Formats: sequence, C-alpha cells, structure tokens
Amino acid sequence: MKKVLIITPDFPPSKGGIQSLLWNVASNIKGLYIIVITPHCIGDSDFDSKTHIRIIRTNPNRILFLVQSLLYATFILPDIVFCGHIVTVPVGLILRWFLNKPFVVSTYALEIMTRRRERIYSFFLRYANRIITISGFTKNRLVYLGVEKSSIEIIPPSVDTERFTPGIGTRLLKKRFSLDKKKILLTVGRMDREERYKGHDSVINILSYILKKHPEVVYLIVGDGDDIDRLRSLAIENRVGENVIFTGKVTEEELPVYYNLCDLFVMPSKKISMKDSVKAEGFGIVFLEAGASCKPVIGGKSGGIIDVVVNRMTGILVEPDNPEELKNAVIELLEDASLRRSFGNNARKRIERKYSIEKIVEHTENLLLSVST
Repeated sequence: MKKVLIITPDFPPSKGGIQSLLWNVASNIKGLYIIVITPHCIGDSDFDSKTHIRIIRTNPNRILFLVQSLLYATFILPDIVFCGHIVTVPVGLILRWFLNKPFVVSTYALEIMTRRRERIYSFFLRYANRIITISGFTKNRLVYLGVEKSSIEIIPPSVDTERFTPGIGTRLLKKRFSLDKKKILLTVGRMDREERYKGHDSVINILSYILKKHPEVVYLIVGDGDDIDRLRSLAIENRVGENVIFTGKVTEEELPVYYNLCDLFVMPSKKISMKDSVKAEGFGIVFLEAGASCKPVIGGKSGGIIDVVVNRMTGILVEPDNPEELKNAVIELLEDASLRRSFGNNARKRIERKYSIEKIVEHTENLLLSVST
C-alpha cells in the first residue's frame, strides 16, 4: 500500500474549514496508508489516541514545524507528499528535488489572494505535480498566478450528509430565543473586520423593508468575531435591533439544529479588491450545510458561491451590491413555501450526488494515485 504523507499546519482538534476538509480526506481514504505531520495544539493527545491515523506532532512554531516536517519525511520516505496548505510547499519541493518524491498541494482561497506573496507562490506552485483547489474561482486565481491549467484539479469541500440533515428537532432553540411563530433568516459565518465581504451588513440594511411586509421575521446570525459591535450598532441605527439575534459561537453539536431552525439561509457575499489582496468567498461550505439540511439559500454572485448554488434550482443568486435584488429574493422565498421546499429538496439531492464525503474522498484518492504512477 502506498504511503501518503500529509503535511499541514491545520488539523483537528483545532477547528476550521481546512481542518475539517483534511480530516474528512485523511480519515476516510481506504486504499492508501496515511501519515499526518502537524503542529501540537490544545487537546491533541486525547484526539490522537482515538484515531486510527498515524499523526506526528511537531513544534507549533512555523519555521520549526517545517524543519521538523522535512526531517521526519526523510525517514518516512513516503510515496506521495500531500501539502495540505501552501505554506508547506517548500518541504514538498525539497523532497521532489532531492528524493524524487511527487507532491500535491491543496489550495483554498484567501491564502492565494494576497498580492505581496504572488511571486513566491507562483514560483513554488509551478513545481507541484498537481494542485487541488476548491472552485472555478480559485482555479482562475491560480492560472493568474502562472500555474498551468492542466495541473489544477477542482475538488470541492465535502459535507457530512448524515450530520447535516433535515428533520432535527428545534424545540429547545425556539424556546431559548423565543422564536415561536417567527420566520427565520439565517447566516452562519465569522464576523471579522477582515471578512466584511460576507455581507451580514447587507442583510441588516434591508431588514426594515422586509419587516414592513413580514413583521414576524427574525435574522439569526451564528458566529463570532471582532466586527460584531459594528453590526449590533448598525442594527440599532436601522431600528431592527430587536429582530437581529447574535448567537455567538455555537457548538458543533448544535450547528445542524440552527440550519433546521431557519426558513431561509442568506449570505450575499461579494468580491472586494484591496490594495494588497482580493477578498471573496472561495467556496462557501455553509451553503452545502444549509442545502444538506434541505434549506433554500440566497447567495451573492461572487467567488466560488456560483459553483455551489444553482440559480433558481437550489436557491437564488443576487448581485451583492444590489439591495433591491436581495430584498426581492428574500420576499419571494418568504412568501412561497412551495418554492422553498423545492429549492431545499433540489439542494439535498445535488449535494448527495456531488458533495458527499464518499464522493470527494474517492476523487482525492484517485488523484493521489495518479501522481504516484
């Protein structure tokens, strides 16, 4: 059985989208022997003792992590090196140059959108045997960096369709937030100053108009971050403070319940070009989680969202800078229960067909095997 060495600074038990993506791949591949090198983090001893994967923990310092990863790799002598983050590419490059080991790199979104790193990333990525990325949007970004199209493979994130599923009881959450007889809009996503492209403020800005037609509407925002105070103030300024609920960070166990609680998931993300970077949603796993829960969605026509949401089939795509489009889309779905059900059911079927863990793991395993032959 061929050995695959995954080198990544992001791996459970630490939390995040990259961590979940790599864990789903590493823990479900059957035809390859997986070894993971990743830094120490809080709770790692207990986590590692309960998994069947061989995990080697290193110093959390970024430089020491890379040096130790290289040293371990020279003893392990893997058949394939899988760089789980672009920062680990130097290790893969050295192993290819000196030990003739093929390496694959996984890219996501924001890390390849920083302009000041374009030249160095362009140099490193050209030497990878294959590059995995998550959407057509991020593939185009890699091509812009000078990467050959033929070396790029789009493998989107997966979603656990058993965890995110319809029919989960919501009685306790309804009681906690006094949501009986309410219609609920939901956004799940961090509220950081650096991630204002997600569009929480766009929804708050149209809420007063929505409430004139549907006073029973509540906007539920799941997540935390350093931009919450600004959004709270914006809700108060718009006189919708009582209709916007900030839940803060929720547990992994409760998150699927929140999706079941809502009538409509909405996140009108936009693309923002800044002096030193481009900000946009590289994919939008939250749209998969909502769709797997049979919920209709509204997303912005930007970034990788257009890969996830099929307009007028699983949800509605709007121009993120057009509040009129957003208002009309929300009103249309709030007033048409049949359309909400249709979009939600279509989303669930499409996700089971294209984005299940089994499908994504199979795609990844086949790619890894292809570079080792």
